[in-house]
Amino acid sequence: MDDVSDIQKLFNHWDIVKFTRAPWPLPENAALMNMRDKTLPAMEEGKQFSWAITLKESGEFMGRVDYRLYDGQKPDRGFFMGIPFQGKGYMTEAVMVTQDFMFFEYGLEVLIVKNALSNEASRKIKQKTGAEYVGVEDDTCGHLGDKTEVWKVTREGWERARSLLSGSL
Repeated sequence: MDDVSDIQKLFNHWDIVKFTRAPWPLPENAALMNMRDKTLPAMEEGKQFSWAITLKESGEFMGRVDYRLYDGQKPDRGFFMGIPFQGKGYMTEAVMVTQDFMFFEYGLEVLIVKNALSNEASRKIKQKTGAEYVGVEDDTCGHLGDKTEVWKVTREGWERARSLLSGSL
């Protein structure tokens, strides 16, 4: 709950919200309601893992990565990075660390990841971190009316991508 005000501040930007199903304009207490009513209960039930992404030097909050494990659905991932921190490799690094946990410690075998068709930055992260393109769903993703790209990450695919990424860091 310590990061709620930072989440609200960084998430409450059209260039982030437009790719999501979050309401726009974002209500004043949206981050608090999401954390209190959805994220924390799901974490307590073992149905979600959520990590704050912070600057190593200062601890400043930059974004968040969530893995959702809901009954009857393939596990999926969602993330956001605040505008001032985008394009610097932080999200790729965060995905590397969290995918290591999900695949090698938690024991996940497959993960479904999705993005709005026009979300090029999200697509690039998926391509770098071992996701295989599955196709496009008619499901409208976000406020732009985009269709949704669907990707799959397997443990084996992540192992291959991880070795390539580790060599380039």
